[in-house]
Amino acid sequence: MDSSEDTSDDEYEEYDLVSGSDDDNEVAAILMNNDSNDGFEFFANDSNDTNSHNSRADEPPPITPAINNNLQNDAIHEPVAEAANIEKMVTNDVDLNATQSDDSCTCPICFEPWGNSDTHRLVSLRCGHLFGRSCVERWLRDSKKKCPQCNTSAKMSEIRNIYARTVKTLDTAEKESLKRKLDEEIEMRKRVETQLQSNEIQISILMSENERLKEELMTVQSALKVATSYRNKVNNLAFNNRESTIQRRQEPFVFLEEIEISPTGNCRVLAASETFDLLLITQPSQNKLFPGFGLRKVKPTDFKPREFVYLHKGLIRDIAFHPHDGIFLTAGADKSVKGTSVFNDNQVFNVDLKYDAWSVCWNRKNPELFYIGLKNGQVFEYDRRYTLNHVKTLTSSEASPVVSLQYVDNHFFEGILSTQLSMSTFHLYNPLDNEFDSQEIAIHGSFLSSHYERRSQTVLLSLRPSKETRLTKHMLISLSTQNSSSSTGGERKIVKTKVEKIFQGGPKAVQLTRSKILPHPGDEYSSLVVAGDESSKGTLIWDVSRGERIQSLKSASSVFDYSIMNTSGTSVLTTLTEKSLNVYKWNL
Repeated sequence: MDSSEDTSDDEYEEYDLVSGSDDDNEVAAILMNNDSNDGFEFFANDSNDTNSHNSRADEPPPITPAINNNLQNDAIHEPVAEAANIEKMVTNDVDLNATQSDDSCTCPICFEPWGNSDTHRLVSLRCGHLFGRSCVERWLRDSKKKCPQCNTSAKMSEIRNIYARTVKTLDTAEKESLKRKLDEEIEMRKRVETQLQSNEIQISILMSENERLKEELMTVQSALKVATSYRNKVNNLAFNNRESTIQRRQEPFVFLEEIEISPTGNCRVLAASETFDLLLITQPSQNKLFPGFGLRKVKPTDFKPREFVYLHKGLIRDIAFHPHDGIFLTAGADKSVKGTSVFNDNQVFNVDLKYDAWSVCWNRKNPELFYIGLKNGQVFEYDRRYTLNHVKTLTSSEASPVVSLQYVDNHFFEGILSTQLSMSTFHLYNPLDNEFDSQEIAIHGSFLSSHYERRSQTVLLSLRPSKETRLTKHMLISLSTQNSSSSTGGERKIVKTKVEKIFQGGPKAVQLTRSKILPHPGDEYSSLVVAGDESSKGTLIWDVSRGERIQSLKSASSVFDYSIMNTSGTSVLTTLTEKSLNVYKWNL
C-alpha cells in the first residue's frame, strides 16, 4: 500500500489541469495531498505531432527540483504514473482543436453532462477516469468499491475535483434554477388543489343551507299569501272607491305651464315672498369660469326667469327671507352662510363655519338674530350686526345634519325646532335667563323635513317609510308647554306634543324632499298639506280640515319643494323639480 491509501475517507485530493496558451501548447497538472508526502508538480508538453505525443505519453513527466528533495522511495512513482494517466486522458479526450463527441462531456454513469460548480461537477478517481461527483459518490456508497470503468479499487477519499479549462463542461446553474422553480410551482399547485377542494366542500355546504332556506321561505310565503289575500282585497276596494271619488270631483288645481330653470338639473330649494313679490330658486351656475351655485329670481306676475345671483361654491341647501327687511339667508355646502340684499344682490354679510350649513331661519321676535343648523347637529345663534362669532350654541344628543330649522312662536312660548335625520329637538327659549332648554320631541323615525305654519300654529313632520309603516308619513302635530318640578327644586317648562292628523304618502322616499303646510285658497280656516311622492313622481295634496287627499299632480320627475302665492287675486301653486318649475292655478 502506498502512503496515499492511509488517508482518511473524509479527506479529498484535487487535480488542477491548466492549459497553456496556443503559443506554447503546454498542459500542467498538479496533485496535492495535505496529509502526506505525495504532493508533487510536473509539466508535460503537448504537441501537434502525434508520434511525439504518443512517445512521451508512457513516460512520467520530469520532476521539479523543489519536489525532488522530498522523494525518498520508489512509492512516489505510482502517483506520478497516475498523474500521467490523467494527463493522457485529458489530452486525448478533450481536444480544443477538434470536434468533440457528446460522450466526452457526459458522465459514464448517468450519461448526463457534468457541470463545473454544482453537485454533478467534474471529478476523477485515482485511476484517472472522470465522473460526475454525485454519481460516483452514490456508486461508492452502494458497496461498489471499484471504478465503474476499469474495476480498479476506489474509495471516497480518492475522489478529486477537476479544474480544467480544456475540458468541456456544461454550466447547469440555469438548469438548477429552473428545477427549483419547477419544484416551487409543483408545491404551489398542490396547495391550490388543496384549497380548491376545501372551497368545493364549503360551496356544497352553503348550497345545502341555501336550499333549506328556500324551502323555509316558500313555507312562510305560502302562509302569508293566505293571510294577506283578504286584506289586499279590502284595501284595493277602498282605494278604488277613494280614487273614483276624487276623479269625479272637479280638480282644485289646473296646470298652467312648465318653466325650465336649469338644463343640467340640481335644483333643490324654492322660497317665496309675497312682500317682495319674488320667487328664489337654487340652481348650479351655468358659467364654466365660475362653477358653483346661486339663485335664479322669478317674478310671479309672468313667471319669467330673471337674473342669476352667484353665491356659493357648494350646493345651497336652504333659503330664508327676513321677516321685514329685504335680506335673505342662504346655507351652503361650502361651510358658509351668506346674507344677500333682495334689491341689488349685494352681499350684506358672510359667516364662515367649521362645518357645512344645512338649514337657516330668522328670529321673528328679534329680527337681528338668525340661526344656522350644521352638519354635526349643532345650531348656532348669530347676530347679523356682528357675524364673526356666534352668540349661542344649541345642542342635541345626535351628531347628524340639521335638515330643517323652524322658528316657533305663539302667545305662550317660543323656540327653535331643529329636525335631524333621526330625531327632532325643540329648543325652548326662556326669556328670564335668555337661555334655551333643549328637549327631544317624542316622535321617532327617519325624518325628511319639518315645517311650521304660524296661522294654525301647527308643525308638519315628514318621516320615511319604516318596517312598521311601509308608507311615508306626514304628521301634523301641535306643541304646548306644561310646568313641571325640576331637579333643583324650581319649575321647568316641559314641551308636550300632540298628533293632530297623519297623512300617508307613497312607499318610496330616497331623496331628501320637503313637505309644507300651505294656506288653503278656498278656505281661510283650513290649510293644505303638500308633499312629494317619489313612487309616482308627483305631488300629493291633502285638505287638513277634511283630513283627506284632494288631488295628485303628475310631473316628469320627483318634486323637491313647493309654494303658494296670491298673484293678481289668484292663488298659484308652484312645484320645483330637479330642472323646472311647474305652475298650477287654483280652479275652485
